[in-house]
Amino acid sequence: MKLRLSLFLLLLVFTCVAQKKVDTVYLGESDDFITKIEYNNKVNSPLYYSLTYDLDTVVYKKTRLSYFFGKIELKKKQQLFKLLNKRNNIDTTQVLVFHYIDTLKNRNQFPKIDLIKNLDDGKHKHIISYKTFMRQHKECLRKYKKYKNTKVLHYYNINNNHPKKIGDIVWYKDPSGVIKNIFRDSYKRFKFFILKPNGEYYIHNIVDGKLIDTKKMIKSKWDYHANDFKKRYNSLNGI
Repeated sequence: MKLRLSLFLLLLVFTCVAQKKVDTVYLGESDDFITKIEYNNKVNSPLYYSLTYDLDTVVYKKTRLSYFFGKIELKKKQQLFKLLNKRNNIDTTQVLVFHYIDTLKNRNQFPKIDLIKNLDDGKHKHIISYKTFMRQHKECLRKYKKYKNTKVLHYYNINNNHPKKIGDIVWYKDPSGVIKNIFRDSYKRFKFFILKPNGEYYIHNIVDGKLIDTKKMIKSKWDYHANDFKKRYNSLNGI
């Protein structure tokens, strides 16, 4: 009898767990509520990717922009260019290609080899070694070196005792987080962006195969890609 009762209670617990309803909430990049159809339309386009937050009783699925075109306000642009020129002797008449990281880690904080870390949501992320970190920086310099009037810049917010210069690679401190405050908010994140002398800029957040060939864009196709982005963005957001 006791065995039957225990089996019944165990079955009841499993049934309750199986029947537990988990709500899914869909959010736009501005944390506004959107429908499942709107969410699917966005994440199936080249403009967006998705982040998932599983809080046990509710799952939040949030869209974020994969890339973005914009233009800095004139006053902010003048202040930024003046600061870049004064602090780092940057020629702001050039096209500036920025690589930005929050924390510039020292060599000992990197793993010895590249790693893949599995995440709780079934996804994974790549953790690079210091050798790969340096190789990526060198490749970036070579990639844009042949383009006239183009300058590659590496900026950080915090430096954990990493050298500020190794060979041709120079890392600059973001003064008072000015660059971060202009180009990054709760809706957009970035590690890479291109800034033109007229204040127009292009940002991309992730590398997933969807993004634009920036070399061709700098050379001749900026307006084409900027107009294409605006058209797609307005269509997906009902503008």
